Amino acid sequence: MFLRYLEFFVIAVILLIFVTQVFIPMWRGTKVFPIFRSRERQLESKLTELREEAHAAELEHVVEEEQGRVTDILGKGRRKASSTDLNSSP
Repeated sequence: MFLRYLEFFVIAVILLIFVTQVFIPMWRGTKVFPIFRSRERQLESKLTELREEAHAAELEHVVEEEQGRVTDILGKGRRKASSTDLNSSP
């Protein structure tokens, strides 16, 4: 009786492995046996994360440049206004 249950269990495990590692990837059009490509997936996710961080750093740099330009423009406007005020006073 125990061997019969063990046989059903082994068959169920083999079917589960076949379905998850062969049938579903073939149905989705991806590579079979994805369990062996875990390192590849980790590297791809790390690469994606690094690209996002680089893009964020680039955007931060652009924001800092624009803030510098605004500060320069506002500073020039204030200097003009203060020099005009000095010239107009008696």
